[in-house]
Amino acid sequence: MWQRRDLWQEMDALRREIDRVFSDFWPGMRAWRSPWMAPLAGRTYPLVNLREGRDEYQLDAMIPGLDKDDLEVTTSGRTLTISGKRAGLPEDENITVHRNERGSGRFVRTLELATDIDERNVKAEYKNGILHVTLPKAEYARPRQISVSVQ
Repeated sequence: MWQRRDLWQEMDALRREIDRVFSDFWPGMRAWRSPWMAPLAGRTYPLVNLREGRDEYQLDAMIPGLDKDDLEVTTSGRTLTISGKRAGLPEDENITVHRNERGSGRFVRTLELATDIDERNVKAEYKNGILHVTLPKAEYARPRQISVSVQ
């Protein structure tokens, strides 16, 4: 007889099987088995919000726990690159680490904007773990009001 199976149970079973296959090849992949980690697996670091106004872009990137000297912001044409290095846990043979959920090491995030920016007037501020970058659009990329003459 036809049996109805729960779709969510089937999807969870498939996820567990895929995790098992990958963990056979890469033992370190076991960390991804945690259900709460699944939504983070496809994300890029750092997480950003990007807004566009008439004359500029505003970007906020969540990068907690860095010194400003460990952070670099560069621009080129329409491209913004945020890079840096997050310190890991200090090595100490007398301490057992039970959880290490914060990422560490070098990171690079590159964003392609829709228009060129005025690189000379880009401003970046880092406060309370949030990097705020103001990216003025290049003069020729800004919208212009064209007056219409009547003849």
